[in-house]
Amino acid sequence: MTDDTEERPYRSHLRPACLHCRRRKSRCKIEAGSTVCLMCRVHNTDCEFPPLTSATPARIRKQNARRNSQQLQAARIGIKAEARTGSAAATAALGSAAGASEAGRGGDPGSGPPTEYTDPQGPATSSSSDTVHKPTSLLIEDEEGGNAHIIGPDVTRDSQVLADYLAMLHPSTGIMRVIKPQATSQAGPVIFARVKKQPLGMRFTGSPSAKKLKIVEKLLEPWTNQLVRLFFRKQNICLPLLDEQSFLRQLADANERVSPALICCIYAQSVAYWRADQELDGQRRPDPIFLWNMASEALFSELHQSPGISTVVALVINVGGRPTTSMLGNQVQLGSAVSLAHSLGLNRSPMNWEIAESEKGLRMRIWWALNITDGWSSLGYGTPPHLKRSHSDVPPPTLEYLNITEDSPQRDRDAAEVFMVLYSLTELLYRYLDQVYTLDKSSSPDTAGITQDLERWVESLSGNCRKIIIRGKELDTPGAANLRLAYLSLRLLTKRISLIGDKATPTATATAAATSPATSTAAFTADTRSQYLASRRVAEDIVMFAQELSAAQFSDFWQPVGAFTFSSTVTFLLRCALEIDAPATPAGASLSSSSSLRMAQDLLRALKHHREMFNWDIAEIALAQHTEVIDKLVNGLKPAELSEAGGGGLGEEQELVPPFSAGMAYDWPNDYFPESSFFNSFISLDNMFESGYI
Repeated sequence: MTDDTEERPYRSHLRPACLHCRRRKSRCKIEAGSTVCLMCRVHNTDCEFPPLTSATPARIRKQNARRNSQQLQAARIGIKAEARTGSAAATAALGSAAGASEAGRGGDPGSGPPTEYTDPQGPATSSSSDTVHKPTSLLIEDEEGGNAHIIGPDVTRDSQVLADYLAMLHPSTGIMRVIKPQATSQAGPVIFARVKKQPLGMRFTGSPSAKKLKIVEKLLEPWTNQLVRLFFRKQNICLPLLDEQSFLRQLADANERVSPALICCIYAQSVAYWRADQELDGQRRPDPIFLWNMASEALFSELHQSPGISTVVALVINVGGRPTTSMLGNQVQLGSAVSLAHSLGLNRSPMNWEIAESEKGLRMRIWWALNITDGWSSLGYGTPPHLKRSHSDVPPPTLEYLNITEDSPQRDRDAAEVFMVLYSLTELLYRYLDQVYTLDKSSSPDTAGITQDLERWVESLSGNCRKIIIRGKELDTPGAANLRLAYLSLRLLTKRISLIGDKATPTATATAAATSPATSTAAFTADTRSQYLASRRVAEDIVMFAQELSAAQFSDFWQPVGAFTFSSTVTFLLRCALEIDAPATPAGASLSSSSSLRMAQDLLRALKHHREMFNWDIAEIALAQHTEVIDKLVNGLKPAELSEAGGGGLGEEQELVPPFSAGMAYDWPNDYFPESSFFNSFISLDNMFESGYI
């Protein structure tokens, strides 16, 4: 083909390249008389060109020179961002994770509507008449599917020099994005580099997460909109992640720009509150396990193909999903959420950044929810936390940051106050987790300091939150019952930390306990025994809390890891029964008279009632792990009958009954933990006894 049959080549000022060739970075050649370039004809895509400008080349050069000087000055001293109307920046984040593959669900990657985008080094492309240079939102992907990735503080100054130079030479590239604090701040600049979201060499022909979403929506029709509103009324009000008005507005006007994986997770989580809605209560409830499997598949595909800030939101919702279906899967997702959050700079305080207020609020809300999820998951799963407090400078939540004003409904204000107290309790939890998971046993834990920290925290509370913590009142407030359970679990943790130095005593005196059970209590000092009794009183508070729950509170917000609190409470009561009650039991007496064992039985009885009457999934793990164990201990043979069996000559039934006088030296038989239970799937806090953590 000769040159006289072709239009002007790629990079021509009179004939710019088409949009698809610009994304592919390929030469855009058009035959004479044709409206489709050669590359678009080969790829069978629509050939669309940007609108032509009426400016002459000379005028363009003048505009570029003026723009270069303005941008260089802005890069050096920082510029003030114009406030966006409503929450445009926050809503735009919801469409950034699915990348090019979600632009048209199931369609061509480039056929979807363009993302609202402001060029980082030039005027907004959506309005040629806009002469104000706005800073680019970190939440909005560019037209080539790029994503903002934070640059480490060790090379920030070097990168800033390079960014200033590139801004002067190539104003339209947008290679780096410099976020500079306000003049009154002492903080240094934060720099983000543009990175590709999609894996290298992967061609998108459709969105797998969008296909999963279609299946989920088909299953939930016609209740999809109602489930979204239920999510904000029950879940998001207690663990605020999204702005309700902006999300619902974008879901109605431009739902193709919202992450399909995020919507799947919202649907799956809303099903946990199905019975709380009067209209839905009379309808058939979909299988939540199937919905979570669909949501997880959509989330993993999005995490692999085009992760973004909405992926972090979806991961937090998925990890906190009810019921808990996979401990390992949740831990993998939680690690991914933490890693992605650090990459996006969510651990840095945006308060002094020149970005929209709505974007600041969204970034902080995600980080707060991620902190709460990571801390309590660490306590429940028995694994060290992913986050370090010293690696973040995000301020704690306040009513102002949560957009609570004097005109806000009282229910929203009460829920926000509960969330703020839960976050402060989580910060205290991280201090305790340092004691629990440290491998340096050279120094004993500061038990007195830990107890005083919790007491000072309680004294700092006021209003309804103080009643919730101290007296267990006002539990009808959204999130209050979950806060009360979290506080009790932290109290129990402080008591168990105080017993770290005494955990080896029962095993060392196992022989003496077996020969003289009535006098084996001497193995414990008076101080140690009082510590056990104080710890048991905390466990008794958890038992009474479970017994006093009302019907309305079962449909409230609960963290799924709260289920491990009940499981670990039963295990601790069994420990007290074997270490404190069993040695003091007279020879020939049954352990069924143990007060610790009766408490454990009362807790399981209450949880069983809640599970049967209200379908409360939080009770499942403790029931699956300990129901059969408690029944066998209560109905077990007496120690005298064990001695008559003659040591190793135990019968088949007697083999299942533990020699209580041996204390912690007893090795539990496999029959106590049947293969059909959740014991092999969910590991509660009691395993930390043997691993040396508690």
